[in-house]
Amino acid sequence: MTRGDEVIKEIAQEMGREEHFHPTEVAVFFGKPGDTVSDPYFDGEGPDRVGCTFCGACMTGCRVGAKNTLDRNYLYLAEKHGAEVLPETEVTHVAPRDGGGYRVQTKASFGKPHRQEFTAERMIFSGGVMGTIPLLLQMKERTDGLPKLSDRLGDFVRSNSEALFGVIAPGKGVDFTKGVAITSILHTDDHSHIEPVRYGPGSGFFRTLMLPHAPGPNALARMWGVLVAFARHPLRWMKAFFVKDSSKHTQILLYMRTLEGALRMKLGRSLHTGFRRGLVTEVDDPSQAPSAFIKEATDLAESFADKVDGVTSTVVTETLLGVPSTAHILGGACMGASAETGVIDPQPRGLQLPRHVRHRRVGHLRKPGRQSFAHDHGPRRTCDEPHRRQARQASGQPRRKRDCSLYGGVKSWVRSEGGSASGTGSSGGSRLNVSTTSAPRSSQ
Repeated sequence: MTRGDEVIKEIAQEMGREEHFHPTEVAVFFGKPGDTVSDPYFDGEGPDRVGCTFCGACMTGCRVGAKNTLDRNYLYLAEKHGAEVLPETEVTHVAPRDGGGYRVQTKASFGKPHRQEFTAERMIFSGGVMGTIPLLLQMKERTDGLPKLSDRLGDFVRSNSEALFGVIAPGKGVDFTKGVAITSILHTDDHSHIEPVRYGPGSGFFRTLMLPHAPGPNALARMWGVLVAFARHPLRWMKAFFVKDSSKHTQILLYMRTLEGALRMKLGRSLHTGFRRGLVTEVDDPSQAPSAFIKEATDLAESFADKVDGVTSTVVTETLLGVPSTAHILGGACMGASAETGVIDPQPRGLQLPRHVRHRRVGHLRKPGRQSFAHDHGPRRTCDEPHRRQARQASGQPRRKRDCSLYGGVKSWVRSEGGSASGTGSSGGSRLNVSTTSAPRSSQ
């Protein structure tokens, strides 16, 4: 176990929940560290793999070839079977064609403008919340786009109700970078857990984004909390800001819950968009608004810091603005029985869309000629889930603990033989990449 795992296990013992602490299951090849071997996963079809060296750089990109990643495995296999990936290409417009199918317009993400147009029999939207939802909202507003999309588009966007901390231990001999990105997990109750997270050596940019963790109802109270934190451990904080390699001295703690908390995305104007028309959010239910400060998470982080002679920091926007951060954003195109309650149906097909539009899990075609978007985790949810939840509670049925992940973080745009196509992009941005293929459509 790493030092971070040892501390989390000690906390579990103090809580009386040691049986709820265990190692994580990760998509990493643990062969002989640094040794290259033939593909052990895809019957030799995949690329050579290198045994994990436990450098801790999984989050920013495996440096040796041990981690299963989109570009190293799945796009590699797609290209091997005929796919052509066109990177740095953004989908800007999607519209039905007369007689069926779709017309897709793209532009280059960087450099000189380079516009292209593709046609497709079927469409797959899987660009993540921050890629797919803004594109679909724009297309819904345009009469020459997809104006028949459900009005529930953008509803029930949620996160994992998480809290992110950086515990900085500036003492000598400290190195939190050794290991894979996340090595253990502690379930603190039936709906919450905490994980120690690390970044590889040299990944110290987070230092510029951190301030003391200072929960408070307003900015004045939080600023007072910052001053109190500096006063309690002035030497630790001074060393924390000037350690040579911040990632070696910082243990990221990720606390997540399955409790409710949702936002609504729409197009509008705000200070954050520079008062230009862009993506804005609003809270669906103020009583379930995501919070930047969760007491149990704060207590766990401070306990960890005490055990490693460190200090507890958090993202500057949380301390200054009280705005929560998330590494997991989900939803925005939930399932429903009709266009009044959802964006896609349980098959799942786009409601009020032309019949060829399908949303599906990236990487699988269920049947030849049929492509549909499926959730990644847990039972399916619909946009009218709050009403269903109230009915379950009234009848004594257990609450569902997991939300569906409707959009993957895949970065490609695929057109298969027969004209089917998919527009996909990173969940962290609006850019979508493009690829075409003449390979036959596969079936599951």
